[in-house]
Amino acid sequence: MDMDILKDMEILTTIKAMELELNNIEVMGDEQFNANQCKNLLENFKKGLQEIEAIVGAHVHKLQPILEDLSRIIVKVKKVIKNCLGDWRKVILMQRSSQETFRELLLELQWFYNIIYEIFDERRLCQKMEVEGCNKFEPCGLKDVAKDERLLFQKLNNIVENVSNNSNAFKLINYIVEWQSCIHKFECGAEEFMAFPTNFPEPDYKEYSQKLQESMGMVVYVTTWLDFESITKIISFGSIEAKNILEKEAHILSRLNHPNIIKVFYCASKIHSNHRGEIIIGMEKGDMSLSKLLYENHHLQMSFLHKVDVMIQIANAMFYLHDMKVAHRDLKPQNVVIMNLEMEEIKKTGYIHVKLIDFGISKVEVNGDEKPTNQRIYETTRYMAPEARYPLNQLNPFKADVFSFGILCCDILTSIENEWDYKDSSIYVKKRLESLYKFNHRLQLLIKECLDIKNPSKRPSFLEIVKSLMEVKKQFFEDELTKNEKMISNNISFTKNLKRKLQDWTINFCKKFAKYKHTNNNEMNNKYKNISKDSSNIYDSNISKYFHKMKKDSNLESKFVELEKLLLKNHMVGIVGMAGIGKSTLVKAFKEYIDKKLSNKSMFLPNKNNNTKEFSFENTTLLHGTILWNLKNDYLMELSKTLQFLDNKCKAMNLEEGKQILIKKLQEKRLLIIFDDVLKHEDMKKVVDIAMLGIPRSKFIVISREWNILKKFISESGKIELSPLDESTSMKILLENIFKDGPFYMPHLYEFSTEISKACDGHSLSLEFVGSSLKGQTRLRVWEQTLHRLKRANIYVDGEDLLARLKPSFDDLGEEEKIIFLDLTCFFCKDTWLEDIHEGEIFQFYEDKFKNCKKIITTLKDKLFIKVDIFGMVTIHDLLRDMGRKISRKNCNEIRKWNESCTLFVDFESKDNSNIRGICFTSCQSHLKPYEIIGLTSLTSFSFDATSMKFLKTLSLNYCFQLISLNICKEKYTILNTLNLRGCSKLKDVTNILSTIKTLTYLDLQNCEDMEKIGDKVHLASSLILIDLTNCLNLYKVNKQFANLVSLKKLLLKDCSNLKKIHATFDGMTNLKILWFEGCEMLEDMPIGLKHLSSLQELSLRSCKKMEIKGDTFNALTSLTYLDLCGCIKVETIHHGFANLVSLEKLFLQDCNNLKKIHATFDGMTNLKILWFEGCEILEDMPKGLKHLSSLQELSLRSCKKMEIEDDTFNTLTSLNCLDLSGCIKVETIHYGFANLVFLERLFLKDCTNLKKIHATFDGMTNLKILWFEGCEMLEDMPIGLKHLSSLQKLSLRSCKKMEIEDDTFNALTSLIYLDLSGCIKVETIHYGFTNFVCLERLFLKDCTNLKKIHATFDAMTNLNLLTFEGCEKLEDMPLGFKHLSSF
Repeated sequence: MDMDILKDMEILTTIKAMELELNNIEVMGDEQFNANQCKNLLENFKKGLQEIEAIVGAHVHKLQPILEDLSRIIVKVKKVIKNCLGDWRKVILMQRSSQETFRELLLELQWFYNIIYEIFDERRLCQKMEVEGCNKFEPCGLKDVAKDERLLFQKLNNIVENVSNNSNAFKLINYIVEWQSCIHKFECGAEEFMAFPTNFPEPDYKEYSQKLQESMGMVVYVTTWLDFESITKIISFGSIEAKNILEKEAHILSRLNHPNIIKVFYCASKIHSNHRGEIIIGMEKGDMSLSKLLYENHHLQMSFLHKVDVMIQIANAMFYLHDMKVAHRDLKPQNVVIMNLEMEEIKKTGYIHVKLIDFGISKVEVNGDEKPTNQRIYETTRYMAPEARYPLNQLNPFKADVFSFGILCCDILTSIENEWDYKDSSIYVKKRLESLYKFNHRLQLLIKECLDIKNPSKRPSFLEIVKSLMEVKKQFFEDELTKNEKMISNNISFTKNLKRKLQDWTINFCKKFAKYKHTNNNEMNNKYKNISKDSSNIYDSNISKYFHKMKKDSNLESKFVELEKLLLKNHMVGIVGMAGIGKSTLVKAFKEYIDKKLSNKSMFLPNKNNNTKEFSFENTTLLHGTILWNLKNDYLMELSKTLQFLDNKCKAMNLEEGKQILIKKLQEKRLLIIFDDVLKHEDMKKVVDIAMLGIPRSKFIVISREWNILKKFISESGKIELSPLDESTSMKILLENIFKDGPFYMPHLYEFSTEISKACDGHSLSLEFVGSSLKGQTRLRVWEQTLHRLKRANIYVDGEDLLARLKPSFDDLGEEEKIIFLDLTCFFCKDTWLEDIHEGEIFQFYEDKFKNCKKIITTLKDKLFIKVDIFGMVTIHDLLRDMGRKISRKNCNEIRKWNESCTLFVDFESKDNSNIRGICFTSCQSHLKPYEIIGLTSLTSFSFDATSMKFLKTLSLNYCFQLISLNICKEKYTILNTLNLRGCSKLKDVTNILSTIKTLTYLDLQNCEDMEKIGDKVHLASSLILIDLTNCLNLYKVNKQFANLVSLKKLLLKDCSNLKKIHATFDGMTNLKILWFEGCEMLEDMPIGLKHLSSLQELSLRSCKKMEIKGDTFNALTSLTYLDLCGCIKVETIHHGFANLVSLEKLFLQDCNNLKKIHATFDGMTNLKILWFEGCEILEDMPKGLKHLSSLQELSLRSCKKMEIEDDTFNTLTSLNCLDLSGCIKVETIHYGFANLVFLERLFLKDCTNLKKIHATFDGMTNLKILWFEGCEMLEDMPIGLKHLSSLQKLSLRSCKKMEIEDDTFNALTSLIYLDLSGCIKVETIHYGFTNFVCLERLFLKDCTNLKKIHATFDAMTNLNLLTFEGCEKLEDMPLGFKHLSSF
């Protein structure tokens, strides 16, 4: 390939010239290294330039600044392809495994394409078109890259046959082959650790005697290695442990391959004696450090664009490093080198190529947070993040790198080397930022974010930095473009001259290269198009169909059928399979399936011919319930929950008592009991013990990982074995999780998906996890790394230990995400927390430490580390729990302690507990003596010395039923902020805690039933912000000292049914935001000072039946957003001051039976969204101003029997989505303004017995899903427009005796799942349109006494599971298609 012909060219300034430039580059087939990737690169760039030319058209002259920068990329392309030819020794060192170089160039091309389109589109200089995402220019797939690698080594094998065994060429080939083999074995999982090649050619130190650096056991030389100039770094070690660490880290560096990271040529180790030796690392040599260029060299003045380009190169390199889990930790100008520094070449091309060097040792393979260490791991103070300067600080090295990058950017922009101010980091940072005043504002903001001292976690990632720098570059181009447009408009002759010169140059260029033909390029172009077309077909047929949620899971259904059949034949069924295969998922879904049947059993038609008492899942009326028993939880606790399920009054204080009660109950009821997670024979014996009690009435399902545990107790005929998923199902699960938000066209990712699916080996949890971690991820190196990690993990998987597959996903989490996840696995799973925890409680725990707690929980949920159901309850898969605990135990130096095994707490007080993060002690089955933490079932007293656990912040002693005394010695040394005593039912007093620990912020006393009083003594400097006294049944008073809790934000006294008196005044609690007295039925007086709490946001007095509420109570509570007065039967009047509640969003006055009058106007309550007057039976008038509440979303006037509703009430309530007028017997007409309720989703008019006419049309209520007219006996006509409500799901016209139903009423109501026409005596015929009810699940035609004919066919109603024709005396024929309804 003749490339010297372009030597004298200036920067390319026309797109056509660039195209001609690329067309001249030929890829020499198999003779060229990386031929496939070179071809792909050329074709993409040709296509890109053609696309750009099509966009800019005749306006190319306006793009001068952008085209100059684009030409720099063309220079890079030429160099990359040129470097794949020539001296094979240089090529093999520099271009081996260089796919990242090709990808980076394509990403730059994509950016230029997008930026040109955006600029032209904004100026309306081009036709509107759809710009595809980052996949417009497709990189090489796995197979092509692998083929290049394979061809490379074939060439080496050919060369080695023709060289002497003693030559440097022979040594180089052998070393490269052995090295690549080591890398391949490590990446595919054949080796746990990558070993050094054994044959190591020594570098030559003689020719170059220059020693560049010597410090702390490390020497750096300029050397030659097999005829190549190189840099050799020698690092000494003095122990085997140090050697292992150095080797591991050196090899991580050796596997890095990025165009802006220095190439490592070789790594080797030498051991001399007594485990002493040295690590030798050789790498390519740069020409000059960036520091010399910035501070010493004055021959090359870098433009702003040059500087931004250098910053982008460094940011891209750091982005790659962080993706590879490598932290640099010493980023500075001295560690950035310039490659191929030729001043004239740089001036011509405008391209300065930089690379990062000096990653040092103890600076690689980190995963988020690091443990505190006694040694500094950062070297240069001036570039060091403030948090890294103190050895005991916990540190995120990735965020520390961002700080260093920010300082480095300051140096690049100003070319000034500022000295560090040791006294104050903030002053130093402020000075550096002030020096940037003349530069781009967007760039200043970016650097300011990088230098955030107060909150390092808010520093941007390098992905965000690269994007921001690209935006800076775009803004620069736009500014230059505007200047050019002005200049061109002022000097038209300049444009003409430039155009003439460019035309002359293009003509000469075309003549010069007319002899070159491009047949090879055309052939490859056609081949590429075919490949793209095939890839598209593969993608369409294998991916897009998986993005639609399937209504039914056929695999799950088949297992249900198999499970039902086995349960009919066997007393006990065993389900076995590897961990994470879906055993628990199957039985939980089966339990829901049976529970759903049970919930419908009261509606099943009785079978008169069925006299048998034999158990049958088709007749679930003989089954009383299902119970899920998790054997990983405390046995007595699970037994107690089972007894409570059978009878709320059943309580067992010990195991034997519980068994006796259970025997009696199992003889009375037939149950399906599921025993989840039987891990050992002892657990199985407990299962059999229970199962024998239920013979012959109940059925049992037992889940285990091994059949050996079950086979002595369960016959082979009762065995279900779950196997790994097949290839098709595996691929489906993976793709569903990767592309949750919809497909996007990237065929090369489909190829990766196939390999990743295979590596997951049919393990469903791994597939879900990996898929979620790759969701929205387009960086191929991340996909490659995921694939390599999975392959490595497979060597650990022996059918049981699958944690190796899951841990890489944990490693990808952020610092704060890891902390919360590990806390959840150790402290908040069912075997420690003993019940599901609500995400709101988690927010309370972490809201002070992590300001973005909600975002963290959302991330953990999105990545499937946790599950949050529709009620907000958080659960964690057992396998993930085990992984978290294993990681915490292994890597976190026992900073978390939980009651996993009794032996964990032996000699607890004698251990060093200074770093403990949290302790959670729950019920176990051993005796505990004071100061010996062994188990807690019999715990009556607990005490610990605060000096031995001075960093302890959280202590949880939940459900220690016998705990009477709690004592913390030397409390002044404690920083305890969270104390959980939930369920300690015999604990009577916590005065010593409230009076001595000022750091306490959260106190949970929920279900402490014997707690009688609180507030005798309270620390004057108390920091408490939350106290939960919910269900403290014996609490009868709150004493005066309680008033000292001036920091309190949340106080819950819910269901304290014996609370009579509150002596404390609330005047000083100015921070109080949430106050709940719900269920305090004996409380007569409002707390003194309540009316002064202007910061109060939530107040609940629900069911405070004896409480007298004063008229001026709410006058000053202007911050209230939530007020619940339901069941306050002493409330008779709502006074004028109520109108001041302008922030109110939710107001509940349900069952205020004596409420007669509302004096307050509601006009000012513009934020009100929910308003309930349900059950206010004697309230006569609507609240004044109600009709002006345009933000109101829910309104309930149910059973307001005396209320007069004005005609125009609903005209402006356009935001309403739920309206309940059931039982409003004064309602006679629905007026025209009702049609304005276009957002209404639920409308209830049940038992409006005097409703006669509906004037409003329902056409516009397109969101309506539930409509209830049940009991409207006087209503004659269907609402106008009802038949157009295609979104309607539930409709009840029960007992509408006078209603005429039109023939076509139901034709378009295709979304209906519930329809009740019972008692509609005017119905005589079911017309053909009824057939359209394909979603219908329940249909009631009871007592339709005049129904004679059903014309509609029922074949398509495949979801119908409940159908009632009871009392249809005149109906003669069964519905057509009834026999095909298998869903019954």
